[in-house]
Amino acid sequence: MGTFDKCPICGGEIAGEAHGYNCCEICRHRWKQTVAQVEIENDILSAVGLVKADRLTSAKMLAVARLTRSRGSLLDFGAGSGKFVYFSKLRFSKAEGVEVTPACIAWARDVLGVNLRPDLPEGACYDVVTAWHVLEHLPPERLRAAVASLCECSREALIISVPNADSWASHWFGVRYPYRDVVSHFHEFTPGSMRQLLRRCGCTKVVPFRVWIYSVFCYAQGLTNLTTGTHNLLYFRLKRGRDNVSLSSVGLGLHLVLFLFFVPLAALITIMEIVVPERAACIHIACYVAEPRNTSF
Repeated sequence: MGTFDKCPICGGEIAGEAHGYNCCEICRHRWKQTVAQVEIENDILSAVGLVKADRLTSAKMLAVARLTRSRGSLLDFGAGSGKFVYFSKLRFSKAEGVEVTPACIAWARDVLGVNLRPDLPEGACYDVVTAWHVLEHLPPERLRAAVASLCECSREALIISVPNADSWASHWFGVRYPYRDVVSHFHEFTPGSMRQLLRRCGCTKVVPFRVWIYSVFCYAQGLTNLTTGTHNLLYFRLKRGRDNVSLSSVGLGLHLVLFLFFVPLAALITIMEIVVPERAACIHIACYVAEPRNTSF
């Protein structure tokens, strides 16, 4: 295992530190060598919640439908509970995932009837491969090899989404940026560092796209974080089901009211991202093996 005293993407020198991450002087990528938490249950493992397509799942499915032609096979890398894979089976003849958390693998198998593997199958190929907010969880020594493998096993497209460390939200909210998770994220990508990574992994035909709900959530949760002086307590309670989050029933109600109050402003800022896409809350990129279809949406 390397120490990665240079950027794991471009080999640039360390130009400083931000939020506990080393910062590359060339591509502005941020990375760290160790994190406290590797396995994450990012959904409440409840049959009631998981068999209902929420807005995020629906938005991701819509993005895949618009960005790709193939409907044969799909692999979701970093599948979590398997919820996205479960609903992708409605569009694809075969849909499965890769996930490292044993509880999620067991739940997906026993409750959803979804096949999640702990590792990427050697030599396997899929028409479409997705990686929704997972690359930031990969250790530096695994990042480039993993992305190269995902590119190689994609027949049509590799669809990637990660938080944007160069975003307005990252700069405005600082430590309260909703997608800043120093406990479990090895990396904070920038548009420049993501382009460098994909180019070095052999992905040359790339198309940016948008998933609006990621940005709307980010601004509404970020403003809630700033107002309350906390970090994602509402998200941890409602999305991840953490009972140990320090929120009373009154506090939970207050956070929910604030979040809903900020949604219209969050939507307005999200629309403004069209003008400066490099400052969007997240980086969304589709990498194509063949020529991409029209993705103007």
